[in-house]
Amino acid sequence: MDSYPSFRGIRWSVFFMSAALIAYEIILVRLFSIQYWHHFAYLVISTALLGFGTSGTFIVLFKNILKKKALLVFVGLPPVITGLFWVNLFISRKITFNPLLLMWQSGEILNLVVLIASLFLPFFLGAVCIGMGFVLFPEKIHDLYSANLIGSGLGSLVVLSSVLHVTPVGIILMISIMMIAACFCAVKTRGQRVLPLIILTLTIAVYLFLSSHGVVVMNPYKDLARVQTMSGSVTEFQKFGSFGVLTVIDNPAYHYMPDLSLQCPFSLSDQKGLFLNGNTVDAITGFSGDPEMLKFMECRTASLAYRLLKNPHVLIIGAGGGAEILNASYHQARRITVVEMNKEIVGLLQHQYRDYSGDIYNPENYTVITEEGRGYLKRTDQQFDLIQMSVSGSMETVSSGVYSLNENYLMTTESLESCIDHLNENGMISLTLWVRSPPRESLKLMAMAVDALESCGRDAAKSLIMIRSWQAATLLLKNGDFTKHEIADVKEFCGDRGFDRCYHWGIKEDETNVINQMNRNYFFEAAQKLLHGKKGELYAGYVFDIRPATDNKPFFAHFFKI
Repeated sequence: MDSYPSFRGIRWSVFFMSAALIAYEIILVRLFSIQYWHHFAYLVISTALLGFGTSGTFIVLFKNILKKKALLVFVGLPPVITGLFWVNLFISRKITFNPLLLMWQSGEILNLVVLIASLFLPFFLGAVCIGMGFVLFPEKIHDLYSANLIGSGLGSLVVLSSVLHVTPVGIILMISIMMIAACFCAVKTRGQRVLPLIILTLTIAVYLFLSSHGVVVMNPYKDLARVQTMSGSVTEFQKFGSFGVLTVIDNPAYHYMPDLSLQCPFSLSDQKGLFLNGNTVDAITGFSGDPEMLKFMECRTASLAYRLLKNPHVLIIGAGGGAEILNASYHQARRITVVEMNKEIVGLLQHQYRDYSGDIYNPENYTVITEEGRGYLKRTDQQFDLIQMSVSGSMETVSSGVYSLNENYLMTTESLESCIDHLNENGMISLTLWVRSPPRESLKLMAMAVDALESCGRDAAKSLIMIRSWQAATLLLKNGDFTKHEIADVKEFCGDRGFDRCYHWGIKEDETNVINQMNRNYFFEAAQKLLHGKKGELYAGYVFDIRPATDNKPFFAHFFKI
C-alpha cells in the first residue's frame, strides 16, 4: 500500500477529476455545436460515454499492473489529460472537417476519426483514474461515489454559471486547474508537488497565447468563414453568449435582402452581416432616420401585406437585425410590437449599433419583448392586424440539410392556428421563406397554412395568397376572404416588381410561373391538390417530404423521404 496515494488524497482527486470531466463535456458540447453544427452535441456525449465504458474493460484486463502503478496513475495521468484538453482545442481549430461532405470525400472520414479519438482520450484516461479508486479501496466505495457525484455536480454548476461571462478558452483554463488539483491531491511527497506547479505554469502560458486568437475558430465551411475571406471584411464585434457566438462583419460588398426584386430601382442601404455560431442570421441595415433611405422596402415580397393593410398594428416575430422593424416603420404601421428571443441581438442593437441602425430597438418607440415567439403568443391576449415572420439564414445553410433535426415549434400547423387566433378581423399573417428548386420549405408552409385555416373554420382557397421572387416566396393568410380589390392590388404589386403570383383565389395556370420561371409549375400544382382534396396524392408523389410540421413532429426543415 506504500505505493498508493492515501485514501483521503484519492477521494479529493476523484472529486476534482469528476468535476473537470463533466465540465469539459459540457463546454465541448457548446464548442462543437458552434464550430460545426448542433449534431456534434450528440457526438461529444456518446464519445464521453464510450470513454468511460472502455475504461472499465481496460481496468478489468490490466488491474494488477495498474495497482502496482497506482501512484503513477493518479499523479501522472492528470497532467496528461490537462495537456489533452489544450491539444484537442488546437486540433479542433486546425482540422477543416466538413460533415456535409462525409458521404462523398473519404478524407472527411479520417478527419472525423481524428476528432473522435481526440475527444475519447481525456474521458478514457480520467475514467481509468476514477475506476482505480474503486479498485484500490472497495470497502470505501460509497465515499468515492459520493465524491464522484458531488464533484460532477460542482463541475456542471461552475461551467454553466461561467459560460455567459467567460470565453471558452477561459473555461478550459478553469477545467485544467481542476484537473491539476486532482494531481496535487494525489502526491505523497513535497518533491512530487513540483509537477502540478509546473503543469499549472505551462497551462497559464498556453491560455495566454490562445486567448489572443479569438473567441472560437469557426469551421471554414460556414457562412461566417466565407464572408471573412472576402476582401475588405472586418470583424467588428464578437461575443460568446447564451445562444452561442454572435458576430458582426462589415464589408462594403455585403448585402442581405433575399426577397428583394431584381427590378428594384432604389439603392440598398449599407448593411453589416449578423452571424450566430457562424451561420447567417440577418443583416443590420444602416438607417439615419431619412425615410428616403428605405424606399427599397417597397420592392420586397414581404411588403405585400402593407399594400393591402393601411397603418396596421404589427407583431414582428424574430426581428433579428431589424429589417422588418424598418419595413413596418417605413409603411407607417401605427404600432409595432417586436418579439426577439436572442437577448444578445437586442442588446447589440440597443447599444453598440444603436446609432447605426437608427435606434430601431428603442423601447420608447416600439414594444420590445425578449421572448420566444410561440411563448409570447401563448400568454398574450392582444390582437394584431399583421403578424410578420421572415426568412433567416443563408441559402447554402438551409439547402445543406443541417437543420433537418432541429425542432421549430414556431413553424408548425398549431403555431399558425395560434397566430390566426391573434388576428383582428381581416388581419393577416405574412411569412417569407427561401425558394429552392424543387421547392421544399415554401410548399410545406403552404400545406401547413391550408391545414391551419381549415382547422380555424376558414375557407383556405379564399384566404390564401402566395407570391415569389427569384429566390424567396411570401405567403399571406387572412382572417377572412381576400376581396376582388385586394387581389387586383396583388396583381399590380407583382407586375410592377417582377414577382410571380403562385396562388390566389381565381388565378389561372397560365398566369403563374411567368417571370422567374421554374422547370415545372410546382406552386400552382401543389395549391390545386391541397385545396381540392388531393393532399395525400401530393405528399405521396412529391420528391420531398412536404407534409405539414406539427407540434408532435416539429421538424419543419426535414424533407428527406424514408
